[in-house]
Amino acid sequence: MTEDVWAVAVVIAPVLVEKGELREPLESIAARTGISVRRVNECLRLLRKHACIRSRGGSENGAPVYVLHQV
Repeated sequence: MTEDVWAVAVVIAPVLVEKGELREPLESIAARTGISVRRVNECLRLLRKHACIRSRGGSENGAPVYVLHQV
């Protein structure tokens, strides 16, 4: 995993644990990490590919919704 993936994981993990899901626009995660929106999307895709998180559609405001992958 790259430093970018770790940066995204560090930002989203507390939200996933506390709220059970993440409903943040990619722009918000990008602003908090200093990574481009495109790269944040790639990092989230990699986290999905490795079964760390899974997508649950989108929120009312269009933000993607992610939850922790549970076996």
